[in-house]
Order: sequence, then structure tokens, then C-alpha cells
Amino acid sequence: MTRKTAFPKSLGRLSSIARTRFFDGPTPLEAMPNLTRRCGGPRLFVKRDDFMGMAFGGNKVRQLEFYLGEARERDADCILITGAVQSNFARLAAAGARKLGMECHIQLEERVRKSDAGYRNSGNVLLERMLGATLHSFPEGENEGGADRQLGEIADDLRRRGRRPYIIPLAPGHPPLGALGYVVAAHELLRQIDESGQSVDEIVVASGGGNTHAGLLFGLRALGSDIVVRGICVRRDAAAQTPRIRARCREIAGLLGIDSPVDDDDVVLDDAFLATFATIHPGITEREIHSRLIFECLQRGAGWAHGILNSNTNPIKYGGEGDTVFQSGNVVHTDYVAYLEGYPGHQNRNAIVGAASAEQLSLYAEYRDVYLRVIAHCQPGVTAGEVHAYSIGEFEKRGWVEKSLLVGHSVGAWWHQQEPILTKGSEIVLEEGMVLAVEPHLDHWSIQDLIVVRAGGPELLSDKFRTEKPFITG
Repeated sequence: MTRKTAFPKSLGRLSSIARTRFFDGPTPLEAMPNLTRRCGGPRLFVKRDDFMGMAFGGNKVRQLEFYLGEARERDADCILITGAVQSNFARLAAAGARKLGMECHIQLEERVRKSDAGYRNSGNVLLERMLGATLHSFPEGENEGGADRQLGEIADDLRRRGRRPYIIPLAPGHPPLGALGYVVAAHELLRQIDESGQSVDEIVVASGGGNTHAGLLFGLRALGSDIVVRGICVRRDAAAQTPRIRARCREIAGLLGIDSPVDDDDVVLDDAFLATFATIHPGITEREIHSRLIFECLQRGAGWAHGILNSNTNPIKYGGEGDTVFQSGNVVHTDYVAYLEGYPGHQNRNAIVGAASAEQLSLYAEYRDVYLRVIAHCQPGVTAGEVHAYSIGEFEKRGWVEKSLLVGHSVGAWWHQQEPILTKGSEIVLEEGMVLAVEPHLDHWSIQDLIVVRAGGPELLSDKFRTEKPFITG
């Protein structure tokens, strides 16, 4: 079961790290024509890691190859792992341990509010018992450190009884050996893409513990691929998950003995805008998209959210969403605010339905240049009226007539627009530390971001959804 595989030098010492093989790859890369049609494009594929033969398969087999490889190297005779009651990872750990002649201890965490007998005794739990695993319980569901500590106590008890336990950790702070399985997956996937003649623009993965997301991203970048890896947050929001993935990538670099090829901007995680924009397709209405966006904000903890969403074909800009149907080539205009613990967060973004024209991309790029210049002009000592005049002047230089009453405003806990309002003639002086929502807009083109006024240049707060290009969807 232990076989060495030769990997490119760009993956450092991956070939020399202990690995126990549980499947012969690659797993299939399968087209999904029906879902592609249902979504109105683009072409969708699925990597069928469910085809791994061990105990009904699943992508966690990739992690176990490295964790159990190290366990064998250390001469362990039992494996310890923690997870949700119906954890697929735990089920596969029980199968892998049994395959290697080891015992398995599984700690089941209370992550899901279910107490019925079916949830607690069927499915993966039943399989774990059939595989001879010893089950333990942990009363919390969002305490990774506590779960690991209790695993350590179980391991200590096993050592006192003469056993040689190996712990598969949950919390950050441990070498992410399991992530190497997805570095291998990146190598495998790129070969499949090359051999099939297909092109892949983006890979979407669940982002929870972080090993899948970080390992796949690291592997792709180390192998010279710039395919976007988009993580869908399943346990914590993007603000908390982003540093976790970045840290995982640095730890992978340490394991492989190479510099990390991953830039901070490579870590892409979905939040409300991104999750909603990804569902837009020809035939959807303004009202449907607006409802989804508000729902996504509330799902992520906002106490209240509101905003405006229109098609560029809607003659009433800022008239509110209606039953206007989006068609390929339409531009989605947004202006939203969500309130978290009483404080408003502002963001506007544009999406283009279907393929963007060269003219649209050129116009967006020129408009964005104005937006960046206006943000840069927000310096301590400049008046709000001067920022407004500067914005209008930048539009006029390009031959555009824009008579916006305001190009931004400050924010506060009591209302989402308050002084200083970046409007004509305002003599209020911008000060260090002021928070502004800056939103110069041109017809349906609109980017809005939150910034902090700083002496060394504005600090961008709303940085989760990059603006270099409009979002192309459907």
C-alpha cells in the first residue's frame, strides 16, 4: 500500500513524505450537461471522488493517505479523530484504520441540532460501529480546540494502557498533512484537463476545515496554474475563513520545504454578493436576484439589509427591483447595505449576464479608474465638496455627463448615510479615521466600497469582492 510517486520539483519534497495508498487514481472528471442546461451555462464538471472504493468513497480518502502514512511510520496501533455525528471523514478513518489493522476511536461532536434516533444511529454512525470503531462524545460543536484537547485525554488514557495512538487533529496549529492530498489532487486534475482538451476557469469547493481549499489552491499555483479556486464557507464567514486558508497555505509550504506560491488575493471566498451573483442567468428577474441577495445577507448574520437592484434595460434607475427579466449581455446594477450589530456595511458591484462585450469591459475599466481616483482623493484635510467636485471633473475629462447629487457619505450606527455627505459645496473637512462609503457612479456602472480616511492613503475595508473586472455570470 505504500508506494512512492514522483512529483514535479515545484512540489518540493512531496514525493518523500509518507503516504499510504488507498485508491488508484485518477477519479473521473465528469461533465454535467443537465445541470449546465438548467443553469443556462457555463459548462459544469464534477470531480468524482465518490468513486474511491474504500467504505463508499469520498474526498477525505485523500487526507487519510497522508495522515495514516505518518501513523504507520510512527508505528501507531490506533487512530483518533473528531467530527460531527454523521462525519464522512470519521467513517473513512474507521475504514482506513481497519484496513491497516489498527483500532479507531471516533469522537462525535454536537454540531447539528438533531437528537432523533435515526440521526444518531444510522448512516455513518452505523457503518463506524460495523467497522469496529469505539465512539466517544463531545458536547460542543464549535470548539475545535476543546475537541482536540479531549482527543488528547483519550490518547493519554490509551497510552497508559500500553497503546500507541495517533491523533488526526481538527484545530489549526498542527501540520496540515491532510492538505497534501489535495496538492496531489491538483496535479491529477491538471493532467486530466490537459488530456481532455478542456479548459477550466474556476473550481468551487466547500471551505470548512481548510485542507481541501488550501491544498488544491496551493497545488495549482505551485504547478503554474492560475485557475480560480472559490471556497464556499460552510462553518464560518469569509472574514474568519480567509486568514485560516492563508495560514494553511503557509503551513503546506513548510511541509514541502518551498516558498508559498499563493498570494493573499488568491484566496477567494463567497459571501452574499458572490453567492448571489453566481446564480444569475438569462431569464431571472430583478426581484428574484434581490430576494436572494437579502436572504444571503440575513443568513450571514445581518440584522437588516436593503438595497436597489436593476437591469441596465430598466428605464427607472433606483426605482427598485421589479419583474424586468435579465437577458444575455445585460448589466446588473446594485446598491446595497447590510447592518451587523447596528453598523451598516455598504457595497455596490456590477455583473454582466453571459459573455461581456469588448465595449462593456473597456467602459467598465475606464469607469473603475474614476472610482479609484475618487477614493484616493479622500485624504485628511480635503472637504467633502472638493471630493464631489473632483469626481464630476474626472467624469467630464472623459466626456461623460454625470450630475450625481452625492458620490459618497459617512456611516454610523444610527443611520446608513450621515455627514460628511460627499456632495456639492459641502465644507465639512475629512479627518483621519473617518469611515466613508464612496460611490461615484455612471448610469448603471456602480462600485461602492467602505474606506477609512488615513494620512498615508485610504484603507479599504470592503475587500472581499475584487473589482478589477465585472462579475461575468450565467
